[in-house]
Amino acid sequence: MYDTRNAKRMTVGLTKVMLLHSFHLIHLFLESVLVIDIRILQKVGQDGDKAFFSGWLMKSKLPYLAFYTSRKKKMKMKRSKSLSPEPSSSGESKRIKYEESHPHLLDFCDDILLNILKYLNPQDLMALSLCSQRLAQVTRDRTLWRKVDFRTIPMPLNDLEKYTKFFQPMTTNVAMRGDLHSNKCLGLTPKFFDTINTHCGQLKELVIEDYYIDGDEVEITDFPRTIEKLSLKGCEMGHLQSNKSYFFKIDLHMPNLTCLILSNCQWFMPHSLLVISKISKLKELRLNSCHRLGECVAYASLATRFGFKTLETLDLRDTALGDSEVSCFSSNWENYGFQRRLISDRAIRAIGSIARRVIHTSPHGIIFLEEENQIFNNPLLKTLVVRNYPRVTNSSLVYLAEHVLSLEHLDVTGTSVTREGVQKFKSKRPNLQAFSFLSTKKDGTAKLIGNNREYFPNYVNISSLTAKEMKRGNVKVVAVTLALYYYLTSTFNFWKERGVAGPRPYPLVGNIGKTILGKISMGDYLKELYDKPEFKNEPLIGIFTRRTPILIVKDPELIKDVLIKDFSKISDRGITVFEKIEPLSQHLFSLEPKRWRPLRVKLSPIFTSGKLKEMFNLILECGNHFENYIEKLVAKNEPIECRELTAKFTTDVIGSCAFGLEMNSIGDEDSEFRKMGRSIFEVNFLNVLRNRLRNAAPKAYKLIGYILRRDKVTKFFQELVVNTINYRKEHDIVRNDFINLLMKLKDDPEKLNGIEFTDDLLAAQVFVFFLAGFETSSTTMSNALYELALNPEVQDKLRQEIHEEYKTHGETLKYENIKEMTYLDQVFHETLRKYPPATFLMRKTISDYTFESNNVSLPKGTRIWIPVYAIQRDPEIFPSPDAFKPERFSHENEKTRHPMTYIPFGDGPRNCIGARFAVYQSKVGLIKILRKFKVETCEKSPIPYINHPNAFILSPLNGIIIYAVSQNRIFSIMNDSGEITLLNINRHSGCSISLKNQ
Repeated sequence: MYDTRNAKRMTVGLTKVMLLHSFHLIHLFLESVLVIDIRILQKVGQDGDKAFFSGWLMKSKLPYLAFYTSRKKKMKMKRSKSLSPEPSSSGESKRIKYEESHPHLLDFCDDILLNILKYLNPQDLMALSLCSQRLAQVTRDRTLWRKVDFRTIPMPLNDLEKYTKFFQPMTTNVAMRGDLHSNKCLGLTPKFFDTINTHCGQLKELVIEDYYIDGDEVEITDFPRTIEKLSLKGCEMGHLQSNKSYFFKIDLHMPNLTCLILSNCQWFMPHSLLVISKISKLKELRLNSCHRLGECVAYASLATRFGFKTLETLDLRDTALGDSEVSCFSSNWENYGFQRRLISDRAIRAIGSIARRVIHTSPHGIIFLEEENQIFNNPLLKTLVVRNYPRVTNSSLVYLAEHVLSLEHLDVTGTSVTREGVQKFKSKRPNLQAFSFLSTKKDGTAKLIGNNREYFPNYVNISSLTAKEMKRGNVKVVAVTLALYYYLTSTFNFWKERGVAGPRPYPLVGNIGKTILGKISMGDYLKELYDKPEFKNEPLIGIFTRRTPILIVKDPELIKDVLIKDFSKISDRGITVFEKIEPLSQHLFSLEPKRWRPLRVKLSPIFTSGKLKEMFNLILECGNHFENYIEKLVAKNEPIECRELTAKFTTDVIGSCAFGLEMNSIGDEDSEFRKMGRSIFEVNFLNVLRNRLRNAAPKAYKLIGYILRRDKVTKFFQELVVNTINYRKEHDIVRNDFINLLMKLKDDPEKLNGIEFTDDLLAAQVFVFFLAGFETSSTTMSNALYELALNPEVQDKLRQEIHEEYKTHGETLKYENIKEMTYLDQVFHETLRKYPPATFLMRKTISDYTFESNNVSLPKGTRIWIPVYAIQRDPEIFPSPDAFKPERFSHENEKTRHPMTYIPFGDGPRNCIGARFAVYQSKVGLIKILRKFKVETCEKSPIPYINHPNAFILSPLNGIIIYAVSQNRIFSIMNDSGEITLLNINRHSGCSISLKNQ
């Protein structure tokens, strides 16, 4: 039987070798060399600490040794049989004896192996499990995996997941460290936390260091419910919601949580204090180096007043807190073992909770305050740290030396204590353990150096305090600010709760900050959003205009559902009508469905093909005046502002066809109608402010809109309608125009299902017909001329079609001739594709609605936008979308596209009621220009075309300026020989041909 001392040395030595040379042993195991030199074991046992493992060895020494001896005897017998009876040489005999004296590691029983292996880290245990079948079984013992610490080396997530199979139901502690600054460190996933929840049913402590956590994927509810201590150190968070704490409902999910440590977590926001304060059993809270934890008076006040009932330890070192926040945290000193009634407000501000820890609390702990100095007295106070606080002076040290007898450690770095004061203090307290300092200032101010002990049994730590006083008004200001912040961000979870992707919103602006600042137009913003790779395959995108959720519908089938199939549930445009402030706002375009439906039915007949055919001669007459006017402009040989030119033509057409009046906008530069049109669509500060306020704050606009309303415009159209109707009634004039139809509706209100057809409602319909008729058509005409000037081959082809039509049917253009000009129709549609007047369509649900294809549910009142401009410039639908190619709208090409990918006039029951009229008047205007004139670009032409960021409809930033020249300016010259030279001159160059006199 082996000697007990020798066996003890062997066991202790083996354990130390395992601890000090684990990697070497793993290498030996892999090579199946599992023999330990007995002399090394004896040497380690003699030199080392004999009581290193005396705890477990004394408890189970005899069974281990008996089992070991039995195994050793069997091993000797087995080996002796395999050896020859007579060794061939003395060397061979020595080798056999040497091998017999070397035990194999696997000869130890499982209990000894477990006591050895429990000192290895998880990485070594896993390596050992690959060496042999027996070690694989032993390393899986649950006693080895109760407290698991992976922090010895940074571990990527994919390596960490390999170890989860070793976790046991008895595992109580898990600590892990990643490498956040390397590309190998992947973010923690819900799958990883599911594995922990499945295998570790009794997990008490979880420590996570230097890992990335995606707030969209991993929520606080994914963490184990049984956790009592949670520590996140140096972790980074992504995709956090600005109006919702990441720790939301942590008090319900982790009811047993007693310790929460967040160190160097720059994502921690002050509003999370309110959530954390609700944890009923929380005793220790550490928020070290959380630099965003500042300016949180309101949060700290509410948290300490209504929460933190059981808190004993609060550590806020290296944060951005000031006196105001400190006073809030210190407002409830009973939780920290101090008597609040003996502390003045000034003392509270000075003491501060930036770093305070009082473990052994006592109801008799008292803090005193002298008039000039901040003096602390606590019977249990052993450590006092007062850094960077100038009001601590030499007299403070004298008081501490005389009254705080329990003090053992003192740190006065950065205070007003001088070397003389330190000497006096040390003379009174020679047994003070930690009070080293170095004088670094000329005035002898003392500073503490060394002493890196940050966690003492009992201490109060005060750091980085400022001398400013807290004003009571600050709390009110912060409270109002927080309430405003909550109001502005309270809807920001709307799309996330419904599973709709979208960009992150921001307070005050939502997602449209660029458009509010006037950097880009709304159409351009929706185009940017539409083209983003992360939303490329998303049929729906959720955004916010300030705090209002807006659903962007991209998929053509869903657009069809919104505009046509489910129109009964989404029939409102979502435009607020201000009848008292703006009587002209109650027009057909903006009216709610209740009034819109009967009015639309009664106004539709005026825009039928038959009515348009009757009005065509009026349009043609205005076109002839337009043609003559252009001849006068061309004769001046000056650049032409195209939008102003076309607006004059469309204004005259509207006046003649709708009101039976000669507007005379073409001939009269000071036409009253043209002035009204310019004032309405002019992009100026007042118009932009009025539009922004109307959309952003309709309730506020109802209160202050009276000072912004357009009284002159309102009065003009009201008087126009009343005077025109009275004149026709007095002279018994009947015309098949828009005014005559409105007169019939007013005389017979039963046709409108009981809707009162007032003069204001009538004037509003005239107003919107005037605006939609002249502005959108004139903008489309000017955009078409701009593209024709840039693409002369398209212009020549279109002009040829016009000439052929006149050659076939004579000089008088007829209604039917417009339909026959197919290339003109293609040019017109291609212009509307590139430049739709309305860059997006608006709708609002009038009842709860759910998309059948993806089950996205929308409550009543949700706003929906259809990005027409973005869809019609999608390269997958229209290849080379920036090129002007009228052939896209040939009959063959139109069949290949979804009908909802081209909707410049909208679609469904609430499409543009005057679309047909707009098309015909625009085509007539283009024919009159291109028949005799050629449009060309000039140095002032806007190249490239830049959308105006503040315009109400799509229009260029600096207008459209082009040249118009006569198509045939021919002059004849005869020389002396009778030869005639014909010169065809345009603006750029002349070309001549020679003809002989016949």
